[in-house]
Amino acid sequence: MNANLTAMLKEAALEWGADLVGISPISRFANAPIMMSPQGILPTAKNVVVCAIHHPDEAMELGGEKHPQEIGPYAIQYVMNSKLDYMAYRIANLLDGLGYEAVPIASSNIWRYRPFMDLQADFAPDMSHIYAAVCAGLGQLGWHGLTMTPEYGAWNRFVSIITDAPLCPTELYEDTRLCDMCGECIRHCPTDAYRKEVDGVNVLEVEGRQHKFANKNLWRCAWGEHFDLDLDLEIPDVVDEKTLLEHVDKYGLRGGEMGCCLKYCLPRELRQDGEGHTSTYIRKKHSVATDLPVHRRLYDEIANYVRRYSVDNVVFLDEAAVDGLGGKKAYDKARGAVVMSLSYHKNPTDGIDFASRAAGPLLGFARLDVTRMLDNAGFTALNNPPVDREAYAAIAGIGPSGTAGRQNGVGQPDGRETQIEVVLTSAPLKRYAYWDISAPSDNRRLSLTDNLCRLMEAEGSDLYAVVPAARMEALTGRLEPIKGGEPLLRAAHNAPRFSPYRPEVFEYRRKLRRPSDYLAGAKNVIIMGLHYPEIVQKMTIKPPAFAVGPYLFSKYENANELAYSALKVCKYLQAKGYEAAASYDLTGTGGEMATPRGLLPDAFSNCLEAVEAGIGQLAANGVCYTAEHGFSQGFVAIVTNAPLDTVCRAKEMQRDVIAACVGCDQCIKACPSRALKAEKMVEIELCGRQYKWIPTDGKACDWSRKFALCGEEGHKYTGSQTEVAAPEQITPEALEGAFAKTDRILQYRPTTVHRCIIDCPLV
Repeated sequence: MNANLTAMLKEAALEWGADLVGISPISRFANAPIMMSPQGILPTAKNVVVCAIHHPDEAMELGGEKHPQEIGPYAIQYVMNSKLDYMAYRIANLLDGLGYEAVPIASSNIWRYRPFMDLQADFAPDMSHIYAAVCAGLGQLGWHGLTMTPEYGAWNRFVSIITDAPLCPTELYEDTRLCDMCGECIRHCPTDAYRKEVDGVNVLEVEGRQHKFANKNLWRCAWGEHFDLDLDLEIPDVVDEKTLLEHVDKYGLRGGEMGCCLKYCLPRELRQDGEGHTSTYIRKKHSVATDLPVHRRLYDEIANYVRRYSVDNVVFLDEAAVDGLGGKKAYDKARGAVVMSLSYHKNPTDGIDFASRAAGPLLGFARLDVTRMLDNAGFTALNNPPVDREAYAAIAGIGPSGTAGRQNGVGQPDGRETQIEVVLTSAPLKRYAYWDISAPSDNRRLSLTDNLCRLMEAEGSDLYAVVPAARMEALTGRLEPIKGGEPLLRAAHNAPRFSPYRPEVFEYRRKLRRPSDYLAGAKNVIIMGLHYPEIVQKMTIKPPAFAVGPYLFSKYENANELAYSALKVCKYLQAKGYEAAASYDLTGTGGEMATPRGLLPDAFSNCLEAVEAGIGQLAANGVCYTAEHGFSQGFVAIVTNAPLDTVCRAKEMQRDVIAACVGCDQCIKACPSRALKAEKMVEIELCGRQYKWIPTDGKACDWSRKFALCGEEGHKYTGSQTEVAAPEQITPEALEGAFAKTDRILQYRPTTVHRCIIDCPLV
């Protein structure tokens, strides 16, 4: 065990936003079913790192007050899930960078709804974060089956990272019994899940200690939480998958719910009477606010913390300003407000507004962390209050373009969009303003290119290149006869979730793009790569766990991180007086893959571009292979008119990928929709070298990867019943007919991988 490594890891987790961090040795999972265990996902695992974020107090106290399906400030849960994923991905990459294996597990949204292979369980995740939190010493299980911590009760969410790193374990929590069987979860459950269809008691045993909780019917529990059915309907005595789908067809959806078992649960030591403020308890805080003025350090800490999220301006408003805006009507405890703005240039050239995609989540993280920091300082704070954000921005002095227009006379740039977030708080704030906190902070001794490279490295990129735009223009020209005009299908689904698909399918032609399509006068293209742990790819759908979730998690979080980093790079160049536009798929030769978090760029996107830039070599399957990370990275391209030097940061390849592909047809055999055909192989020159490449048949590839119709592409490993073989001729009519045969539940949470990659001998 390495105490220094353990302390460093915990420090990093806390810095990235965790409220609690615990470490469990793998021995504490001895009784876990192998298919839901860390040792099943990573057989060499030694420890599991578990991080917690606490639900902001007012989100719990004021959320769902009128009705569990009017969740109000509890909607912060969606931001919390994304923030937990953000932390887990970074912790895993930190461990991977130190030479250890690490597998991050998705915070939510990837489950096996039904029994699968030897796993006889409903709603089974790859691994339970709730149980892992107990094993990591963060708390104990309550009767409701949620992990309660001594600091926050059940008001936590967790995420886990499996690793072979030699870490020091956290002692199991035994100071006091946190669940006193008060019965609040039983009394408040809107589906009566703790009285009806309860089959005895579940027992979690860890190092001889038993945690008992209700063995409830999870389909009943899922009535409103997962299936969005109206909780005011008469709920049958027996609820199963068939019952739920019948009610979806008959009544439609109302919306997600606030878990009452969560809302009404605090340990005895943390309970304070709601005092008319809330129907649940008020949580006792470890820090108690005094009548002294707010410590000035808190202003700096908040501004410095949100700067990492590309926030441009932070303005603290006092009680008079809040009163003048009617803030107490929105939140009766309001004595101050925190107003934040983030500005960006829109870039919808390739169908994805990159900046908007990144700005929303980043501002959400800022809102969550400001709320948490105020909570932890002893104050209360209401995130996302029902107020006019533009009015708060105006009072704060934030102009329409996101600049401090009335403060420093900065004009409104053309094409700039601004998003605003507001947090109301009981803290008696004074007016403080922090302007342009994300402005470039260059090393004056370095060139523009060198400073840019430092920024990309700070973003975690060890693979990047800057090449003249003319080279990418020429690349598109070489690709035009191969992929230009390729027929593809698009499907628009008009049915609500969990309903039979009613798609509108139409054919269109692939249109290739050049740097000049993104930006007139483009001079250079930046290709930036971000990796994820290679072990994730190696263990995807491998025994004994046959897990697909970690791969999906790594792919969608990698796409998110690329968007965050691209936004920062574009803002940097724009602040220096240049233009910049980002793309997941510069030339348009890539595609999309289905995930529970929506369609995301597939593994082919920006790969030809990365090879042309010298970052790696092209495998026959069309994916860039690098010396540093194999296939385990994604790329973003940024087109700019900045006068940059040509640069390439990548290790020299010790492996000849071209030679490795000769005589190997594993990618062809692995593709369940036959999208790769040997007779389609072409020769293409990239970065001065000739490659043999098998361009995918776009329609066939989309059949399995984008439309999730082939179980072997990953979907069957979540228990999906969808299995529709790709026909020889893929037409709109064939695709419409296939959609009619899809799994009604798991069509909403598709999980696809890239069999042409994970089955490749190079992995």
